Amino acid sequence: MKLFKKLLLIFVVTSLAISSGCAKKEKSEKEVVDHIKNMQSYQCKARIVVHNDRQDIEYQCNLFYDSKNGNRLDLGKDRIYIFKNNKTEVKDNVNNRRYTVESQFEDLYYFTFVSEYIKLIYVNEDTKYYIEEKGGKRYQLIELTIPANNRNINKAVLYVDSESLVPHKVLIYDSNDKERVDITYSDFKANLKLDNNLFSFQ
Repeated sequence: MKLFKKLLLIFVVTSLAISSGCAKKEKSEKEVVDHIKNMQSYQCKARIVVHNDRQDIEYQCNLFYDSKNGNRLDLGKDRIYIFKNNKTEVKDNVNNRRYTVESQFEDLYYFTFVSEYIKLIYVNEDTKYYIEEKGGKRYQLIELTIPANNRNINKAVLYVDSESLVPHKVLIYDSNDKERVDITYSDFKANLKLDNNLFSFQ
């Protein structure tokens, strides 16, 4: 009988320790959002899949963001895009060209940057927050309306890992609530010291 009580006590203590540990790992909605808002820089890889009526088109790219220097997207070895001061500087390695255009909010590559969704959090009055558990992980979802004059780009849902606070993916939907773009992040590293030269063409 004493052995049973000891085993029961050990089981209860172990269960409480495990549940306490899990509770510590889970972050509140405010902690998740505040962490995302306070990111000053990051770099990561991104897989972009665009769904249209005929086919799915996939892109692989590397992203760099610095709150002081702007955004940079490397589309493989073919092109480099630098977004800053409402301008987009492009280095086209295929055609050996460099040029600058006005940044367009509806540009697909603009939507790959988590920093752009952070800006929307501040101005969207109808932002929604909810939790989703999938594949054994818990995600904080942030749903935002995109102020673009494009029926294919109506809203976005940003998925953030509630434990690591790392952005996982963004899904973009059209005005009929059909998924149009899937952006999945990997090797996400936040608040790094990035080389200023990344954000200019030498």
